[in-house]
Amino acid sequence: MSYERLFTAAAPISPEEHLPDAEIYASPLSRYVLDELPQDLSAIRANQLSYTDLAAKHAALLAEAEPSMLQNEDPHTAKITQLDLVFMLGSYIPTGSVFEAAPADLLLKLRQQSAYFGLPPLMTYDLVVNANSAEYLRTGQMRTFTTGETGRHERDFYLGHYQAEPFARSATEKLKQIIENTDNPGQYKLLQEGAQDVATLRRYMDAYLRFNPDDFAVIRPYLAKYPNQKPNASGAFMPGPQLLELALSPPTGGHVTYLQESGPYFPRYDQSLVRRATQLSQKGQNIIDLLQAGRLQLDADSTVALARLIDEFIQFRMAHLAATRRQIPKAFPPDTPRSRDAIRQFGEQDIFDEGSMPGTAGFNAEHVLIGAISRLLELKDLSKAY
Repeated sequence: MSYERLFTAAAPISPEEHLPDAEIYASPLSRYVLDELPQDLSAIRANQLSYTDLAAKHAALLAEAEPSMLQNEDPHTAKITQLDLVFMLGSYIPTGSVFEAAPADLLLKLRQQSAYFGLPPLMTYDLVVNANSAEYLRTGQMRTFTTGETGRHERDFYLGHYQAEPFARSATEKLKQIIENTDNPGQYKLLQEGAQDVATLRRYMDAYLRFNPDDFAVIRPYLAKYPNQKPNASGAFMPGPQLLELALSPPTGGHVTYLQESGPYFPRYDQSLVRRATQLSQKGQNIIDLLQAGRLQLDADSTVALARLIDEFIQFRMAHLAATRRQIPKAFPPDTPRSRDAIRQFGEQDIFDEGSMPGTAGFNAEHVLIGAISRLLELKDLSKAY
């Protein structure tokens, strides 16, 4: 499947033909964030506009939008308004002092919306990936910090995560059917289809290998960690792969630490889902524990299908490592292991270890990614015995 087909599998509608302006621009700030903010940030990068000028412009826009925001009671409008507000706040992250550089009214409105509607006060995976991509598919317009070809890559970065997530969840649900009924006569079909789901998930990640690192270098500063040490939105908070791994095998101590630290930054609905999945997996409700306990038995075809599913998952994680190394090479030391044998030897290391530049989630990117692969490699070795 080509790069283009992966990211246009669910094509957006044409807003000019199907939606009135009031629905395209769902919040009083949408017209600005969609149509002008990327150009303003481009002007700042070209030294044609100052952050002081941007803050003054934002303050005026917020004053104009205030009556509509105060009157709004619609949750969808509120969520998209919050999405616009966090994009405006993200504009100032490259200054290194975002909370001082942004207008005070922007911070106030983020807090007010957060308190009244129960929305996150800072950028999250749920806002930039889920809410943003859903709006793109509804209206044909994606919120980005950048313009032109870089903006298209930024759009695809968000959209790719959104469109890949259902395949991880689909594979997880098929494994859960086996876990909940170990005598399920359709085991082979479930494992075979689950492997196909994970293969599609892997192809999405493969597409990121073709992203231009120069483009990502422009995008990344707007998604950097906040000065108060709160993580920004990050692919590390994509819940589907975590749920899939928990259905396959019990979490290690390192994986539990990762899930606990990441938990508050997963999409709100998924936070309790991941906690519950972790608890069940720790109690033996996963494929490998059931096999080891003799409570699950697979025929030869099903064993092959399970091996393929695990291997596709390993390839997904390997592609993630390769894509991240390509996009943010400074986050990885020169001796970062690349082969499966080297990754086995490296094993699972402390995700808070200081060293190279951390990922956008604030963890040691090398240790997070290699740890995930090493766990799956061990799982594959264990599964061969059954």
